Amino acid sequence: MIGIGVDISERKRTEASLTMLSLAVEQSANSIVITDLQANIEYANAAFTKVTGYTFEEVKGSNPRILKSG
Repeated sequence: MIGIGVDISERKRTEASLTMLSLAVEQSANSIVITDLQANIEYANAAFTKVTGYTFEEVKGSNPRILKSG
């Protein structure tokens, strides 16, 4: 029988940090939008949808300029 031990402590700490950050973004009272390098919306939190009236499905893949008035 052969066994291999791998320390995954660092990975677990990283996962916990990412989970905490994700919850903070989701629950933030501030509007948060994440775009790709071409400025297409990839993520918008609930505060964004509440303030703008757009659902995430409506803005996903769009440029934030859709919010420009006029």
